[in-house]
Amino acid sequence: MQLGHKDLDTWKPGPNSAGGVSVQIIFQNDTQKTIKYVYFDVVPYNAVKDA
Repeated sequence: MQLGHKDLDTWKPGPNSAGGVSVQIIFQNDTQKTIKYVYFDVVPYNAVKDA
């Protein structure tokens, strides 16, 4: 998982010009088994750690 922002078509780490960030999740199945469902739970927090 990476925190950062998308600037045009490039992903850059860290906050954007307005101080906001996005989440990029890259998942890869390295097994021979088929994964039918994948769930990711993400909770946003602000600068003072409020959800």
